[in-house]
Amino acid sequence: MTELRLAPGSRPARLLAELDHRYQRFASQLPPPLDLLAGRKATFSGRDQDEDLMRFSVMNPGITCTPWLFWDMTQDLDDSTFLALAEAGGWIVLASVLLDHLADGQAGESGATALLGRSLRHAGLRRFRQAIPATSTFWAHLRRLDQDHIMALSLEAQARARPATFSQRDFIRMARGKFAPIAVAMAAILTTLGREERLGPVERSIRDLAVASQLLDDLGDWQEDLAAGRLTYFLSRLAPPACWAERPWPSPAEIQQAIDASWQDLEHLDLVESWLQGSLQAVEGLVCPAWKAYLVGYRSLARQHAARLAARHLMRAIEPLLTPGPH
Repeated sequence: MTELRLAPGSRPARLLAELDHRYQRFASQLPPPLDLLAGRKATFSGRDQDEDLMRFSVMNPGITCTPWLFWDMTQDLDDSTFLALAEAGGWIVLASVLLDHLADGQAGESGATALLGRSLRHAGLRRFRQAIPATSTFWAHLRRLDQDHIMALSLEAQARARPATFSQRDFIRMARGKFAPIAVAMAAILTTLGREERLGPVERSIRDLAVASQLLDDLGDWQEDLAAGRLTYFLSRLAPPACWAERPWPSPAEIQQAIDASWQDLEHLDLVESWLQGSLQAVEGLVCPAWKAYLVGYRSLARQHAARLAARHLMRAIEPLLTPGPH
C-alpha cells in the first residue's frame, strides 16, 4: 500500500531505472569493503535479513523517491536536470540514514559505515554544485535542513542519556528533524523550477509523516529496541524514568505487561492517525496524487495494526469470562 507504482515503460519508470543504474555504478566504483556495504539494502534498512541489492526502487519510496511521489510537481524538469537533482538529493538522504544508524549504534561496521556516509554526502554535494548556481536560495534550505537533522540526533542522544527529560515535545522535534534530509531533493527541484512557495507545505507534510512513521516503527520494533538498548519514546512511556537510567532495564515480559495494562499501543496508534491526517492536510491545496495515495496507504497500514491490537486487548479482557470456573 505504500509502494511506488509506475507504469512500465513510462517516463517516471525510465528515470527511476536510470537512477538505480547510477547508484549501482557509484557503489561498484567504491574501494573494498565500501563497495559491498553500499551494495546491500540491509546497510540502509538496518535489517540484516534484507538480502536485496541496494537500489532506490527497493527502499521505502517516502525516503528515496519523493520526486516521483510528487511527480505532478516535478515532471516539468527535463530528464537530465531531474536526474541530477533526484540523484544528489538521494545521495544526501542515504548519507543521513547511515548517520542515524551510527548515532543509534545500529551500524555493524561503524568505521566503514562512516566512510560510506561521507562518500555519499560528498557525491551528493558535488552533483548539487554542478546543477545549481551558488546564488540559488536552495543552499540556504540545505543548511537549514542539515542543522535540523543534527539537532534531532543531538536531542535523541540527550533523551537516551537522561530519560527523565524524554518529553513528547522533544520526540516530535527529533522525529521531524531526522526526516529533514528527505526534503532536500524537493527543495532543489522547487527552487530550480521557481516554485519555492510550494516547499513549505511539502516540507510540513514530510515532517508530519516523520512523526507518524517514527511512532509506528517504535511501536512495531519495541522488542528489538529493548534488546539493543535503544530507548524510544514509546518504551519511555511504559516504565518510570528511573527504570531506564541504569541497567538492568525492564524485561520484555514486564514491558508487555505494561502495554496490556495501559493500552499505550492503541494510544500511540491514535497519535499516528492524527499526524498522518496532518500530513495530508498540509498538501491539501497541492496537486500530488501519488504522495496523497502514499499517505493514505500508510494510514491503512496503521488502521490494520490498530484493529489487530484492539482485538488482542479485547480477547484478553473477555478471557476470564470464557474460562470455565470451578464446579
